[in-house]
Amino acid sequence: MAITHYKGSMLNLGVPSIRELLISTIGASKFKHFQIGDKHFLVSLNIYDGTTNDLLSIIYEYDATHININPFKQIQSIETKGAFDVESFNINNIVEGTVDYFMVVANERSGEDYIQQSIIYKYDPNNSTDPFQTFQSIF
Repeated sequence: MAITHYKGSMLNLGVPSIRELLISTIGASKFKHFQIGDKHFLVSLNIYDGTTNDLLSIIYEYDATHININPFKQIQSIETKGAFDVESFNINNIVEGTVDYFMVVANERSGEDYIQQSIIYKYDPNNSTDPFQTFQSIF
C-alpha cells in the first residue's frame, strides 16, 4: 500500500490554502474531486498494483469536522479493472422535479483483456453504506 500525496486547492471548501492530504492508494492513476449539493467527494482510481488491474478504487467524502487531520473519509470502495478516468455529471429529472447525480468510471483492462465495460453509478443520498450504486454498464 502506497501513500499518495494529493495536493489540491481547498479554497472552495473554506480552507484558505493549498494542503497536502495523505491518502493510501494501490496503483493510483487519477484523483477526481466533485460536488453533489453541499457534499464534496474525492475518488481515487487504481489502475495496476504490479500484479493485477482488478482493484478496488476508493470514494472519499469531505468531513469538515476533521479539517486539522485528513478530512477525506473513505465511504465506499468500487470494483474497477484498470480504472483510468472518472467524471461526474447531473441530469434534471423533469418528471420527478429532482436532480439525479452520476459518476462514470472508465475501465481499461483486466490482465490481457482490453475490452472492459465502463460503469455509470447513480448517487443515492439515502444509502449511507454505498451511496454510489451501479446504474448502467457501457462499452
